[in-house]
Formats: sequence, C-alpha cells, structure tokens
Amino acid sequence: MNTHAFSERNGQCVEQKRMRQPRPSLWLTSEQSRAKMDGRDASLEAWLLSNAEYRLSPFAYHLGKVEWGVFGTVTFGSGWLTGQSSWAKAEREQLFTDLLQETCKRCGSRYRNLAVYRKTEYGGAMQAHHVFLIAAKGLYPASPQLFAETSQAIWKEGQVFEESGKGLWQAVIEPFDKARHWNAVTYQAKMERDASGKWIELEEYCSGKLKRLFHEANARDSSESDFAC
Repeated sequence: MNTHAFSERNGQCVEQKRMRQPRPSLWLTSEQSRAKMDGRDASLEAWLLSNAEYRLSPFAYHLGKVEWGVFGTVTFGSGWLTGQSSWAKAEREQLFTDLLQETCKRCGSRYRNLAVYRKTEYGGAMQAHHVFLIAAKGLYPASPQLFAETSQAIWKEGQVFEESGKGLWQAVIEPFDKARHWNAVTYQAKMERDASGKWIELEEYCSGKLKRLFHEANARDSSESDFAC
C-alpha cells in the first residue's frame, strides 16, 4: 500500500510516492531514549544533566508521549515477596493485577482498557517494590483522583492479600502531575545499580493498551514528518 510524502525540489514541494514502512520497534536503547528526549522539555534537559549517572528504560521515550492519569508506588510487607526469585516476581505481578482489577470493580473502569506501565525497583536495601504509571485514557468513567484514592486505600487496607502486618504494605498513588511530566516519567523509567555497581536487569511491563498508545504516537509523528516541507 502506497502512502504520500513530500520533498522540496527547486524551491517547490513535490509529491513523492513510497512504500509504507514496517512498524518500527518500540525497543530503544537507553542512549537512543536520551537522544530523542533531550531538548524536548526544559525540565527533562535539567534532569538529564543532573542525573548523568542514570540509565533509562528503553521505553522511556515512548512513555514521554503518553498522557498519564495516575502515578504510583506500592511496597510489599512480606520479606519473601521482595526477593528476586521467579516465584516472588510472579506473586508480585499477581498482587498488582489483583489491585488494579479490584480498583476497576469499585470505580466502574474496565481493567482491559487500562494502559499500564509497571517497573520493579529494589532500592539500596534490595527489597522489591513496584512503581507504575496508568494512562488517563482508559480510566473512564473514573477520574484520576478517584482511581488513585481507591487503589491506595485498597492496598493499604490489605484487601488484595491475606497477610499479617498489613501496615507494612505501603502505597503512594496520586493523580499524575502534568506540570512535572518529564520529571515523573524519567523517575519511573530510571534503571538501578546493585551493591557492586552493576546495572540491575529491568523488570518492566507494558500492557497491550499501552503499546497501542505507543504505536499511535509513532504513527502521528511519522505522518507529521511525511508532510513537512
């Protein structure tokens, strides 16, 4: 299938036909993400300059193109859930899924419509916790405020797990601050080092709906560049 592009020839815009290019991969290296984002936003540029020791998720550039609704962090109160075993990882993922499903049930949102980015961080104590972003698109009919407040209450009250010491299961879930867009995105997308200084392998998840938003943003960018003279 042909699409149209335009180029400048002898001072005029000339229509050219070219074959549609295959859908680009969403996976970018950390350096590519930095290069694409650098200079787009003053706060982002400042963050990159002051945090040169950090690496970013390969998805960071794409995350920056999404209109986010919710920003959050949840911790796990049981020590056996904070490790790096495949069993612990699977249990954490299931608990997080349970949280979102229960929140949707109470708020009237549809779980399948959520565009979610989730990443595991370990911190200095090497205890796993989840940081995440949820796009505004897909929360309907819930507002970001309602969704955030409901999910935080569910997690802190221990309603998705059966464990003692519920006070150790902490959550900070808030409506996304659009004024700090790039700072929030890069904060959630940063990579970590272990005690020896080695980069920790990323444990991140992008829902199918989120990947669709990535592709839609890429298509808009491609369309705009095709018709630029």
